Amino acid sequence: MGTDWYPNSRDGQLHLVETWLQVVQTKATAWNIPRSALSD
Repeated sequence: MGTDWYPNSRDGQLHLVETWLQVVQTKATAWNIPRSALSD
């Protein structure tokens, strides 16, 4: 599996995490993620 999808820069990594956080929060119910797993 290639790793070229993962950003090298810190800013890129933070952007990736912020983007995935939005996706997970949106899809949590459909993906059966418990609310307790989403707390800050």
